[in-house]
Amino acid sequence: MIKRLLKSAVVFFVILGVSFSNVPFYALSGLIDSYEKSSGIVDKIALLERSHGNDVVDNFSTLRNISEKLRVMEAMAAAPTFVNKGAFASGVGALTVAVPAAYADNDVFLLFVESANEAIATPAGWTQVTNSPQFTGSAAAIGGVRLGIFYKVVTGAQSSVSVADTGNHTTAIIMGFRGVDTATPVNISAGAVSAATTAMSLPSVTTTVVDTFVVLAAAMDTDAASTATVTGWANASLTGIVEQHDQTVASGVGGGLAIATGVKATAGSTGATTATGSTSVTHAYLTIALKPAPPATTITNFVSAEPGNSTIAPAGSGLVDSFGLATNTGIDTVTGATVGLAVGTGARIATVAITNDGNTVTYCSATPSGDVATLTGCGIPVTTTNTQFKIKITAISHASMPAPPGGSYAVTATITAYTSTNAQAGTDSGSSTLTIDNASPNGATSVSGTAGTNANTINWTTSNSADFDTTNGSVVLRWASGTAGAEVPAEGNSTYTAGNTITTATVACVISSAASTAQSKVDGTGGSAGCTTTALTNGQAYTYKVFQRDTNGNYDAGVTIGTFTPAAAITVTSYANSTEPALDYAGACTGCGARVGGGAGFRQSITITGSGFGADPGVGFRSTASDNIKIGTHQIVTTNVTAWSATSITFLTDSNVAGDTDTDWGTNFGGASALVVTAGGAGATGLNFYVFPQVTSLITCNKAEFPVGDGAREYDATDSACPNALKDGQVKLVGTRFGTAVTSGYVRILGCDVTTCASPAGTVNIDSWANELIQIQIPPVIADTVNTGSLVMQQGTGSNNKTHTYTTTNFRIYPRIISNTATTEISGNKIKILGNHFCQSGSCPVSPNRSTVADNVIFGATKALESDFVNTGTAPCSGNAQAWIDTEICVKVPAGLAVGSHPTKVTSNTSYTSNTMAFTVPSTIPNDPVLTVPKQYKSDGTTVITHMTKTNETTVILKADITASLTIDMALQVEVDPTGAGFNGVGIIQGTVGGGGACTACTTLANAQVTVSGLTEGDKQWRARVINTTTLETSGWVYYVNPSTAEVDFTVDTTAPIITFSPTDTCSGGQSNLGTNGVTISWGLNELSTGQVEYSTDSNLAGSTLFPSSPAAANTSHAIILSNLSSGTTYYFKVKSQDSVGNLATRPTANPYCTFTTGSNLSPAKTTRFHIVGATSTLPLSQSFTVVMPENATTTKSIFVEIKGVYVSGASSKDVVVQVNAETAKTYILPPSSTSYFKIIHPVSAIAVDPGTNTLTITPQANTTLYILSADIYVNYAYTP
Repeated sequence: MIKRLLKSAVVFFVILGVSFSNVPFYALSGLIDSYEKSSGIVDKIALLERSHGNDVVDNFSTLRNISEKLRVMEAMAAAPTFVNKGAFASGVGALTVAVPAAYADNDVFLLFVESANEAIATPAGWTQVTNSPQFTGSAAAIGGVRLGIFYKVVTGAQSSVSVADTGNHTTAIIMGFRGVDTATPVNISAGAVSAATTAMSLPSVTTTVVDTFVVLAAAMDTDAASTATVTGWANASLTGIVEQHDQTVASGVGGGLAIATGVKATAGSTGATTATGSTSVTHAYLTIALKPAPPATTITNFVSAEPGNSTIAPAGSGLVDSFGLATNTGIDTVTGATVGLAVGTGARIATVAITNDGNTVTYCSATPSGDVATLTGCGIPVTTTNTQFKIKITAISHASMPAPPGGSYAVTATITAYTSTNAQAGTDSGSSTLTIDNASPNGATSVSGTAGTNANTINWTTSNSADFDTTNGSVVLRWASGTAGAEVPAEGNSTYTAGNTITTATVACVISSAASTAQSKVDGTGGSAGCTTTALTNGQAYTYKVFQRDTNGNYDAGVTIGTFTPAAAITVTSYANSTEPALDYAGACTGCGARVGGGAGFRQSITITGSGFGADPGVGFRSTASDNIKIGTHQIVTTNVTAWSATSITFLTDSNVAGDTDTDWGTNFGGASALVVTAGGAGATGLNFYVFPQVTSLITCNKAEFPVGDGAREYDATDSACPNALKDGQVKLVGTRFGTAVTSGYVRILGCDVTTCASPAGTVNIDSWANELIQIQIPPVIADTVNTGSLVMQQGTGSNNKTHTYTTTNFRIYPRIISNTATTEISGNKIKILGNHFCQSGSCPVSPNRSTVADNVIFGATKALESDFVNTGTAPCSGNAQAWIDTEICVKVPAGLAVGSHPTKVTSNTSYTSNTMAFTVPSTIPNDPVLTVPKQYKSDGTTVITHMTKTNETTVILKADITASLTIDMALQVEVDPTGAGFNGVGIIQGTVGGGGACTACTTLANAQVTVSGLTEGDKQWRARVINTTTLETSGWVYYVNPSTAEVDFTVDTTAPIITFSPTDTCSGGQSNLGTNGVTISWGLNELSTGQVEYSTDSNLAGSTLFPSSPAAANTSHAIILSNLSSGTTYYFKVKSQDSVGNLATRPTANPYCTFTTGSNLSPAKTTRFHIVGATSTLPLSQSFTVVMPENATTTKSIFVEIKGVYVSGASSKDVVVQVNAETAKTYILPPSSTSYFKIIHPVSAIAVDPGTNTLTITPQANTTLYILSADIYVNYAYTP
C-alpha cells in the first residue's frame, strides 16, 4: 500500500511539473533520486514520457537534464537474462557438449565442467573464469571433486564443444545469457570448497555495477544418477533466484552439477547463497556476477521492407531506403545522421530527408555535399520496439540538370552514421534504387521532307522509347534559314502549341501520337492539325528540327529534318560541259553529256542554265530530297555541286567523291531527258544527258625490263606472266562507265580489231570487261612497220554505246623476238633473229648505228658489235640486203662468249626493248656415248656377244652411239681390260672414219664401232668415250653395264673342252657293255659340251660314221651307245665334244685311234628303251617303273638311265644324286649357270624284269631350282631266237 501511494505521488508531481513550468526541478529530481531504489518508479516515468512525447521534459523550462536522468534510471533496470541451455553431457572419456539450441550474436556462453578432482583443459576458443577451477579431495577417488567454468562471446554460427578426457569421469553443460557486456562479461567471481555436507554455502561476491546477473554453480561428489540433488536455494540480496540445472551421474566415482541464477540490482556484496543437498558429499563452488551490457541504439536494414525501386522526374521526390531503430533498453533520440549516396548522384539531388514510415513526418533534411548528406537536429525517437523510418530524395529541377541527352541517375542511399545518446550498433546495409530520369528519349527517325508552294511537308517516325510521351510528345521547330538555330524546347515544358516562338525559332507543329509511328505533316498553307497554317514565303529556305519528349519531361537533342524552300515551278534550258565542250547540250542531242572520272585530271564540270532554281540551299545541302541534280536515277552528291543560284547550277562528275563513284552510278548511263533539277521540292522537265566512258589509265606488264609507258607487244599466249599477272601482249583499261559486259562494245588498237586494220567492224580480243576495268590482247594483225597510234573503246552492256579515244597517237607496239635461227651456235657464226616492230624510230638502223645505246642487240650481257651485223642473204638469213629490218636481224654471235645461255634481246629507239629469246653457245666437247645393250659383237660385227657370255675369238667389235651439240669431227674410243684389274687409261683404241668409228663435220654417228684384236683368255670389261679429234676434248667415260671392277662384260674362251675317260683315262676305260653287236662309249668333260662318236672299221677312220648324226646336247658327261655293229669286228673311233662358244675337242686327236672288237656270239643282241617318268617339278623324285622284255631267254649286256631336265644354279655348282633300286647312289655336279639344260647318263648294274618293279630316285642339292623333263632306261641284251 505504501509503495502504491508513493508511486501515485510521483506521478502527481510529474503531472504538476507538466502543468506548472516554475516548479523547481530539484524537488522533482530529489524525489526521483529518493525513490530510485523503489521498484517500478522508472517504468512509470518512462511510460509517462512515451505517452506525451518529449513534452514531459520540454515543459520544464529549467530542468533540461530530466530526460537524461530518467534514461539513466531506465538503463539501471536492464540486467542480463538467462536464454537457455544445451544438453547435459557426462561420461568417461572426452565429451562433446552441445551448445544451446537458440542463441544470437553477442550472447555469452558459460561452460560448466565437473570432474573427480582431475585437471580440466580449457577448450579452444574459450576463456576460463577468474577463480576457476575450485577443487578438493583426492583425484579419481570418492570425495574428490573439481569445478571449472569457461566463457565465450557468441559470434556467428556455433558448434558443439569438445571437452578433453579428465580421467575418472566428466560432466558438463553450456548455458546462454543475453544482455551481458561482451567486452567484460564477468564483473566479479569467487570460489570455495566444502567437506562432505548437505548444508551447501556458496561464496559471496561484491559487485561494482548495478543489475548484475549472478550465476551460482556447485559441483558435487554424488555417486548416484539424480536430477533432484539440491533444493532450497536462498539469498536475500538476490531477486528472481531460479535453479537452472541439477543433475548427477554414477559414472566413475560419481558427480554432477547444480546451477542457479539471480539478479543483484544494486552494486555491493551478495552475501552467501545457501542450499540443501540430498546427500552429504564434498562440494566445489563458484559464484559469478555477469556484467550487464551498456545501453545501445541499433540500426537495422529495414523492419518490414525497402520502399522498392522507382523513378522520378527532375524536381520530383521519392523514397529510396527503409531502416529500423531500436534500443536494447529504455528510450533514445537520434539527433543527426549521415546518408551515403551512390557515387556521382549527389549533384543531381536537391535534398535528402528522413521521414517516418508513412512519409507524413519529416524529421530533418539537408542538401548533399558531393555524395554525402549530413542531417542535423533530427529528433528521431527510439524505443525498444524496432521502428521503421525512411529516406526521401528530392531531385534538382530540369533547369539544373545537364542538357540533353542528359542521363539517368540510379540513386541508392543508406545511413552510414548517426548521433544518439546511446552507443550505436548495427548497419543500414542496403537500399532500393530511385532513378532520377533526366535521360532523353530516343530521337525521331526516317526524317524527310519536300518543298511545296507556300508550304513544306515534313516527315518523321516518332521515338521508339518506352517512356515516349504520347501526348504532345513531338515538337517541331522551324527556322527561316538554311540552317537550324541553337534553340531547343525547355526541359519539362509540355505546354507548347503551334505558332509559339522560342527566340528565332517557331514551333511549327506539336503532335500527339503513339511511339514508333510514322508522321507526315504540312506546315504552311493547308497545314495539318497541330501545325501552323500561315503561308510560308516562296524562295525562303526553311530548316526543320523535330524533338521528342518522354513522360518525365525530357527532350532529346533533336533531329534535323532538312531545309526546304517553297517555290514555284522551275525550268532547265541548257547545259555546257566546260571540260569537253564537244559534249555540250544542243537540242535533242545524242552526243551530249559528260564523262565520269576521279580528280582534277578526269572529272568534268557542267553548268546548267534555267530559272526558278531558288536560293542556294547552302554548302552541304545541295543534294537533298528537295534540292538536287539527278542524271537518270543517280543523284549528284552535294560535294560535287559547286555552285547554285536561281538561274545557274554547276556540278562536277568527280568519281573520287563518295556517293559519285562509278559503283554508285550502277547501271545508270543517262539517256533522253536524263538531266533533272529539283529545287525547293519542285522538279523540271529533263534534258538529254548521256554518260560517256572514260579511260583514265592503262595497266601494262610490270616485268623489271618491260618498257615504261602506254604500250605492249603483239599478243603471244606462250609468254610467261608478269608479276601483275598480265602477259607482254595484254593491257588493262582503267576508267569509268565501260558497261558491264562487252556485247556491242569494242576496243581497237591502232585502228585494228582482232582480224583486220582495214575498216574494222569488231574488237580486239577481250579477256574481261567490267564497268571500270577491261583487259585486252594486242592483235598480231597490226602492221610491223606501224609502231604508234590510237586506242579507242566503245561502251558495252547497259550503256548508250558511247565511245572514248584514250589517245590518238601515243599507244606503242613494242619489239618482239619470235625466234632465233639457230638457237645454239658458236661465236663467229651468224644467226637470224625473227620478230616484229624492230624499228621503233620509224626507220631501221644501218651501219654504223647498230651497236649504239639507242639501237643494239645483246647476247646475255654482251652487245653485238657493229662488225657482227651481216648484210647478206645466206642462210639462215632471208636475203634482205639490210642486216636490220622491222621483222629480221642478221647478226653473228659475238666473239668470246662462254659456253652456256646467252638470251638475245633487241633495243630500238633507246627506250623500247624486246622480250628475250633463248640462245645458247654450245660446248665443243662431245656428249657422252650411249651404250645401249647390245653393243659388243664377234669379229663378224653382227654376232652379238651377250653380256656376261663367252666368245671363242680374240677379236671383238665394240659399238656406241656418239653425238655432239654442234657439228664437229669426232671419234669413238674404247678401253678393254681384264675384269678385276681396273681401268688405267692404257691401250685406248680409237675408231676411224674408214672403220666406222669416227665422222667429220657431224653431230651424230649411230653405232660407231672399234675393232679390238689380240685379246687374251679370260673375263673382260670395257668402257667408251668420244673425242673431238680437232680440239682433242673428250667426253666422260661410259661403262658398258656397270663400273664395278668385278663386272664381267664378256669372256674370251679359245680353249677346247678336256675329255676324260673313266674309270681309267684310257680308250678301254671309256668302253662298256661291249657285246656282239654293240658297245657303250662314255667320257667326262670339264665344261658343258656336246657329245659325238666318230667310228669306222678303217684305222684311219676312212668312211667313218658320226653317231649321233647331230651331236648330243651339251653336258658334262656323255654315254653314246653304238648298236647294230658287226659281230667279231674291230672298230676304230674317236670322241668329239664342242663347248658353247665352238671350241672343239677330239680324243684321240690323230692316228692311232681307240679300238674295240665285237664278240663273235651268234646270238642276236638288242637295245630297248623303257619310259620311267615325264615332265615333273616334284623333287626329290622317287618313281617306280617296270621293265617288260619282249623276248625270252635274254642276257643283259648293259643298262643305263638317261635323265633330261633344266636347272638354275646361280653362281655356284650344284649336286644331283641319282640312284636305281638299292644300287650305290652316284652324285653328278651341275656347273654354275643362270639357266641351262642338262642330261645325265647313269649306268645301272641290274634291273628286275616284269613282274618285278624298280625305283628311280633323283635328289637335287638344297636351294636348287631343278625340273625333270624326262627319264628313260635303256637295256642292251642278247637273246636266243
